Amino acid sequence: MFFTVTKLQTLIIDTDDFRTDPQLLQEIVQCLDLVLKVILVTRSNRPHDAFENRTTRPKNTTEHLRYNALLKRIMIESKTPPASTVLLCRDRLTLELARTLLIGTVVFTNQTLPAEERFLLYQESPDYVVTTLDALLKCLSLEDQGFVAEIESAPNRIIESSYNYSSPAVLETPPSPPSLSTPPSSPPSASNSSNSDSSPVPEEDLTARIVELPNLEYPDCPIFVMGRYFGPGDPRHQIHALSLRILKFKRHHLPHLDIFGKLFTTGIEVATDGAYDLITQVPSRPEVGDRLGYLLSNIKQNSTIIQPDTVESNTFKSDIIRPDTINPDAIQPDILRCVKTYPSLKGLNLQSRRANVAKVFSVQKDVQGKRIVIIDDVITTGATINACIEQLKAAGASSITCVFLAYHPYAIKTRPFEYFSCYTCEEPLDVKFESDSDICFECHHESDSEAVHSKLSFSDALNDRLGQSTQPILEL
Repeated sequence: MFFTVTKLQTLIIDTDDFRTDPQLLQEIVQCLDLVLKVILVTRSNRPHDAFENRTTRPKNTTEHLRYNALLKRIMIESKTPPASTVLLCRDRLTLELARTLLIGTVVFTNQTLPAEERFLLYQESPDYVVTTLDALLKCLSLEDQGFVAEIESAPNRIIESSYNYSSPAVLETPPSPPSLSTPPSSPPSASNSSNSDSSPVPEEDLTARIVELPNLEYPDCPIFVMGRYFGPGDPRHQIHALSLRILKFKRHHLPHLDIFGKLFTTGIEVATDGAYDLITQVPSRPEVGDRLGYLLSNIKQNSTIIQPDTVESNTFKSDIIRPDTINPDAIQPDILRCVKTYPSLKGLNLQSRRANVAKVFSVQKDVQGKRIVIIDDVITTGATINACIEQLKAAGASSITCVFLAYHPYAIKTRPFEYFSCYTCEEPLDVKFESDSDICFECHHESDSEAVHSKLSFSDALNDRLGQSTQPILEL
C-alpha cells in the first residue's frame, strides 16, 4: 500500500540506479509510458543514451547535492502533488535521499540481497520491494495491495475511494513487450502462497504483504512483519493509520483486540504454514500492562467460536486475511516471564538495548523439542526478541518463528513534526477510532462557557499533510 498516494499519476525513475542494466530501464519505460506520466531523472548529469532528451537534470548545485530539491522541482513543474507520485529506484541510498518527501516508493532489485543489505534496505521503509517487472506492474496497478496490517488498519473510505479493491482504470491493462508476461488478473491467494521450504512463503509475496526480515543475530529464527510503524516524533505518524492504532494499543488495548487478533492469526498461519506447537508472547515488564496477554486470550477465545464457514468473504479489506482459526490449545502466553524490570528502551541504540534486556527473561514451561511462535507488536532493533530467543534456545526449543504487527524503520529527522491542530484553541487534535474501519482527529474544549467540538476526518488530514487540502477543520 502506498500509504501517501491517493491517486497514482506520475512515476519518477532514477536512471542512475539503472545504469548497469539499461535494457531493464527500457522495458520498464516501454511498459508504463502510455499509462502513467513517466519522468526520468539523473543526479549525475549522465542521462541514459536512449532517453537523453527526456531526462531531467539538476539545474544548480543545490539540486545536484540535494536530491529532494530536484524531485520537488519535478513535481512542481509536472503539477503533480506528492499524493500522486511514486519514485522507482534500485539503491537504498537513493531511497534515503528521497524519503523526506512523503511520496510512494518502489525498490527494484533483480538479485538476492545479502541479509545485512536487505535489513538496511527495509530500514528506509519502502512501500514495495520487487524483483520482477510483473511484480512492479502489480504494485503500480494496486493488484498487490501491500502490507496486510496497513490495509486492514486504514479507514474503509480510504481503501474504497483510492484503491476500489482493484486496479485503477489507468492501469487496468498495462501493455508489456512480447518477452514479458502480463501480471495475473488477481493476486495469488494466501493458501497458494505457501510451500514446504524453510521460507514458507515466496519472497515476492512476502515482500508485498508479510515481509520476512533477516535476523542478523539468529539467522535460523525468521522474523515476519505485517507493516511499518512510525513513532510519534516522525512526520509520517499522523498520516499512517497502523502507526496511530499501534500507539493507542500500547495505552488502551481493548478497542484494537479484534483487528490485531485477525492480523496475528493470519501472520502466524502464513509464517509457519500451520507448522507450530506453541504460541507465546514477548513478556511485558512487571509494571506495564500485559496487552499482548489480553490479545492472545482474545485470539484463543475467538478461535473456539468462529468457524471458517461462518465468516463472510467481504469481511476483510485484504485478500490475504485468512478466516480460518489457529489451534487454541497452542496458545500459552506465560511460557516466558520477565523476572526483573528494566528501563525503557526508547531512544537507545542496539548495544544499550542488549545490555538492558540481558538475562531479564526466563522460560517457565517445558519447550524441549517444541516449535515456538512468539509475537510482539513492534520490532525496532531486535534486542528484546533475541533475548527471548536466547532463553528459548537454551531451554531446548527446536525452532522459533517471530511474528510482529510492524517493524520500526529509521525515523525522518530532517523536518519538523507538526500535529494537526484545532482551528479554535490551536491545541493538538487527538486521534479517535470511531470503529475498526474509521479514524478521525478531534478536539473537545470549552469556549465562552460553550462546548466546541472540532473534527478532522482521516482522509482530509491525509490530503492536508500532503498538500491537497479539500476543506478546513469543520466546527460541528
